[in-house]
Amino acid sequence: MWSLAVEGAAADADAVLGALWALGVNGVELEDEDTGGPPGRARARVWLEAGVDQPAVAAAVEVGARARGATGPLRLDWAPVALAPLRGSWPLARSFRVYPLGGPPPRPGRRAPLVVDPAAAWGDGRHGSTRAAAALLEAQAAQLAGARALDFGCGAGLLSLVLQHLGADTVLAVDHDGLAREATARAGAVGPAPDRLTVRADAPVGAVYDVVVANLPHLVLVELAPALAAQVAPGGALLLAGCARSLWPAVVARLPGWRVEVARRSGAFGAWWLRPAADPQG
Repeated sequence: MWSLAVEGAAADADAVLGALWALGVNGVELEDEDTGGPPGRARARVWLEAGVDQPAVAAAVEVGARARGATGPLRLDWAPVALAPLRGSWPLARSFRVYPLGGPPPRPGRRAPLVVDPAAAWGDGRHGSTRAAAALLEAQAAQLAGARALDFGCGAGLLSLVLQHLGADTVLAVDHDGLAREATARAGAVGPAPDRLTVRADAPVGAVYDVVVANLPHLVLVELAPALAAQVAPGGALLLAGCARSLWPAVVARLPGWRVEVARRSGAFGAWWLRPAADPQG
């Protein structure tokens, strides 16, 4: 595996992020002034498979960033990445601790254990978008009690487990990736309510849910936001996460008639809880 870091002026960060998302990556790490970086500079990083055509990718990033308005010089750095087995555990929001499947058993404590297989699918709870989404679900726990929930793009199943722990009655976890579905099924089997978690490749046509959660790459959110909103039942809510806060306006622009009720941030990333503007519960 390789990491590709693209460094340039902060003013060009959105253009660089757009070019990197266009590669089809699952996530982008952004270091800028908001995350403790030097003023006026930004550094974005993605991870790519070992056999990637580096010259072709570099050219695509350069052309894509210029097409999106980048004007300053860009520095591209490639570095090999060795994937080591995940060890130990790590906290998520205030209520949870994540444990890798196959590792030491969870220790008793005040945090609920979430056991997932992050090696099989993206999502181990340490990315800013996942941290923001989990914190936002935790803040909205009172609205999750007894809810029918959809976790669209479930990855390793982490947010599906969070939904269950916070009181959702049923959770449908959806992902087009077979490895992600297998990982979510394994996580659900040792989760709080295996019989109330269903894993599928797609959501049933016409079905609606009290809460729809989608932690997805920016360009996917922009494309799917209207369809996700259409799956929210009357009186329900939509949680979107996965993009940098600077890219959020392009997502919310796809949802006329919806308003952000609550938001959470984690570094450069955010999560947003939305309801229809005319919703009397909002």
